[in-house]
Amino acid sequence: MGVQKFAIKTLKSDKKQSLFFICSIMFSVAVFF
Repeated sequence: MGVQKFAIKTLKSDKKQSLFFICSIMFSVAVFF
């Protein structure tokens, strides 16, 4: 839950940071699976 709130905050604050954040999440998910 905390991670989702942090993601929403980054999405609202900065679009470039949120894009990087999403990319890092996708990368970690790809490595996990």
